[in-house]
Amino acid sequence: MKTGIELIAEERKRQIEVEGYSAQHDSQHNASEFVYAAISYVESAKVGVNCIEIGNTNETEIMLRKVEMGKNYPFGWDFKPSTNVRDLVKAGALIAAAIDRLQMG
Repeated sequence: MKTGIELIAEERKRQIEVEGYSAQHDSQHNASEFVYAAISYVESAKVGVNCIEIGNTNETEIMLRKVEMGKNYPFGWDFKPSTNVRDLVKAGALIAAAIDRLQMG
């Protein structure tokens, strides 16, 4: 099983190589946009984890609640909540993108 940091690094690499979200692409966005996007995915994971912890296993209800967390997602309708782990991996990769963007100036 891969560690969290390995999953996040893999996702960031996928974002760059598959989605084309290179430093050049990212320079078109403010760092805060990446932060808000990461928060949306963290909030989505939080909903899922909270539901599991209280015993709510209704997948449809959980996904509807996760989708609601995308209301502040800065990149339009590209918000795609998934499993709790996947949501956290996406959030971590977006945090890495925010850090890179801040370091670019």
